[in-house]
Amino acid sequence: MRFVLKVESGKKVSVIPELTGNSKFTKNLKGIVKSISESPVPVFLCGERGTGKRLFSQHVHLASSPDFKNFYEVNCRVFEDEGIKKLFGKIKEAADERATLFINNVNLLSQDMQTLLKETYLDELLAKKVKIITSSETEIEQSAGMLSKFAGVQFNSDLYFRLSVVKLNFLPLRQRQEDILPIAQFYLKKFRRDSGLKFEGFSDSCIKKMQDYLWKANCDELINAIQRAFIVGNEGMISFSDLGLEGLQRQESIQDDTIESFTDENDKSLKAVTDAFKKKYLLKVLRENGWNQTKTAEVLGIQRTYVVKLINDFNIKNKE
Repeated sequence: MRFVLKVESGKKVSVIPELTGNSKFTKNLKGIVKSISESPVPVFLCGERGTGKRLFSQHVHLASSPDFKNFYEVNCRVFEDEGIKKLFGKIKEAADERATLFINNVNLLSQDMQTLLKETYLDELLAKKVKIITSSETEIEQSAGMLSKFAGVQFNSDLYFRLSVVKLNFLPLRQRQEDILPIAQFYLKKFRRDSGLKFEGFSDSCIKKMQDYLWKANCDELINAIQRAFIVGNEGMISFSDLGLEGLQRQESIQDDTIESFTDENDKSLKAVTDAFKKKYLLKVLRENGWNQTKTAEVLGIQRTYVVKLINDFNIKNKE
């Protein structure tokens, strides 16, 4: 077990977990951290929540030259425009400070802030050799530059292409099963050290079920499940029931059994099944949100313009 330590501004010590996993994806990430840290161009990370985008950004910062001091993070899901402007201004005005700026959920940046970043801050930050890393849980290409009379928050295509000189796609945990057990063991050791409790490991059946589980919230869900086991489980070997996931696993199995409801007798292609599911799920979320397209887009984690496109593609009509 290893944690990476970094002293920031001569005072604050940040503790960063290592990049853990045996998949080809994770090994590639480890291999490019140094080269990314030495490149002056902006980096764009795309992937579901909990796939390690923030952790990767922190490792890039740690691998940078010693004169890189602070790691700044702004989460556009939480920060208001004024808070974002203050942070950008603080970094811009800092005297002789080289830093890393991680803009999380950049796809949620308001159009005004997109314009301000592109026209006012971006060039100055890059001139100061600030390392700029942005991330999104959804593909921005589907909304970048799209125009529609129903347009909500669109992403400026010029800004997107400037931020994504280097683009990395982060795979969900369910697509890299080789990483599940190493990550679980890493945090087992961490929580054991922090708590003093004598949990030895995971039972064989627990390991098998963990590897078969979908992990919809990715690494975050896995880490939280292990932490739960330390609270409710008995010392010794951790069982799958200690993770609190059994009910969810059964629910997912029931959902898998309903796949036939999305198939067409004459067309069982993947596209047909996928489109049928998209239409049915979109209709469900629209109804739950009173046919409010903005709220529906927020629930689905996509741009409102893309919701409009899907409604038109699937010829969905509000008959309620």
